[in-house]
Amino acid sequence: MAVRIGRLTDSPLQARRLADCPMWVCASPGYLSRHGVPRRVSDLSQHKFAWVIACQTCWAVGDGPAGEFRVPVQGNLVANNGAAPVAAAVGDQGLNKHQIPMLSGRGGAQRKKR
Repeated sequence: MAVRIGRLTDSPLQARRLADCPMWVCASPGYLSRHGVPRRVSDLSQHKFAWVIACQTCWAVGDGPAGEFRVPVQGNLVANNGAAPVAAAVGDQGLNKHQIPMLSGRGGAQRKKR
């Protein structure tokens, strides 16, 4: 048995949903003051990202009535664990997409806008 966060695609493994774990696009106040706050999904492609290599080069964003959008990501950091991109985002290095529990306690991270 394994516990996994995310979709299980193209795999012979069986999965059962235990709970929802929404992902949030986050950035430090310093990064946003220098680069601006994205207002639309299309604005995200103008920003730098810090992400986990398993996320590839596109992020799925949105889960509302408009559906899901694929956003191409580019940046200065690609990591093979979740802690490095969070640290980079807290250090004003770019946007990051993570679960809120991963962000709690990191430099006063707050849930402001969805």
